[in-house]
Amino acid sequence: MGVLPDNPITEKVHTTPFQGTSNVMVAYPAFGDWVRLYDARKLRDIKHNHELFVDMRRNHERTVTEQLNAIVKRATGRAVLAEIGSNTAYSVMLVPFDFLPSDSWSVGTGAVTKAMKERGAALVDVPMSGQTYEGKRYSSETIGKGTGSGSYIYFTARRHNGRETPDEVLLHEMLHASRKVRGVVYRMPVRPRSASRPWKRRSPANGRSRSRPPSGWNRRSAFRCVSPMPNPRPRRTISHRKNSGPTPAARCRGSRAPT
Repeated sequence: MGVLPDNPITEKVHTTPFQGTSNVMVAYPAFGDWVRLYDARKLRDIKHNHELFVDMRRNHERTVTEQLNAIVKRATGRAVLAEIGSNTAYSVMLVPFDFLPSDSWSVGTGAVTKAMKERGAALVDVPMSGQTYEGKRYSSETIGKGTGSGSYIYFTARRHNGRETPDEVLLHEMLHASRKVRGVVYRMPVRPRSASRPWKRRSPANGRSRSRPPSGWNRRSAFRCVSPMPNPRPRRTISHRKNSGPTPAARCRGSRAPT
């Protein structure tokens, strides 16, 4: 493979709908895009390139279909496919990972899902701000439309033979695609990861963490102690009377003395 183009897919892709679905497509780029990616210097003749192109396209279609067949055997997989099929105005294209745009390449990336229309994929009337899977925050003044968007899933089955099987990786990416198709992408964190088990904190005595909630623990009251992460949605401000009892922070620490 030669120099990676900024946008490897410029022509109409060849699509094969997956069985039982109308908008999940096993897709492969056109011959012209294939040549620009794999033989940019024109070192092979057209006949040889076309034979390689057809062979690689068939291999991609076969291996991706195998993973989709494994996915539909589970109730979770069928549910995700049903979510994608709920908006047939947009399609999900499963293309080889090699055709990922150059600005999205990074070390350790195994598969990527990208919306064709970012504003359409984003939740309606909400700023397109949030947090990446690496925990990096980003912000934008652009407002989402929530109309939905088609998606490209850049996936090649042979890249995944470690802890995660190819069908697990593909199902994960299809879940991202289902949110883009329905226009409900919202990447702003709601609460810290530790909020699901707020009692699980280190004890200064033995350095061990609790494995179960302490006696008298109440989930409803415990979440008052959790400081919510920044959220672009408007919300009411709850005011606390001074000197009427412990603050939420003091309550989390177990203190009963007013501040």
